[in-house]
Amino acid sequence: MNPRVAKALKERATRERKSVSSTINDLLEKALKVVETPEKKFKIRAFNSDGLNPGYEWEKLKDYLAEMDVQDYVDANPRH
Repeated sequence: MNPRVAKALKERATRERKSVSSTINDLLEKALKVVETPEKKFKIRAFNSDGLNPGYEWEKLKDYLAEMDVQDYVDANPRH
């Protein structure tokens, strides 16, 4: 065992007033629970069928993004 880990285990066991082997078992049990616990899945729900919040439209969004691209190009390539 790594000496640094052994020292940390002894310090923790002393602090918790347990044996080193009991401390190791407790820590391993906690680690296994974390590893074995599946992540909770979640769903993102849209307000309407097309996935946009009310008041937003795909066409307006596309126009805005196109305008931003043009502005980025103009900003990146100034005329001399």
